[in-house]
Amino acid sequence: MNDEKQKRRSGWYWWPLLLPVIYVLSIGPVTKIYVEMEQAHLNTEWIKPCFYRFYAPLHWANRNSTWVDQFFDWYIDDLWQVYP
Repeated sequence: MNDEKQKRRSGWYWWPLLLPVIYVLSIGPVTKIYVEMEQAHLNTEWIKPCFYRFYAPLHWANRNSTWVDQFFDWYIDDLWQVYP
């Protein structure tokens, strides 16, 4: 019983490290879905404010760092093949 509790507790320390990675990498599929919805002529006006507020730190980093800009150019444009 004690080993089972220890295993459950030991996995929790990874979440604070993984959440920022998941947040940054989530912009790829979200952007892909958003662009495909626009190409299908679906109403995306309600998504824009949510998208820009949620990803505001990434937009700021993209504007202010050439390294981040190059990463997102590769990640979104090349890897996810999003061409807005």
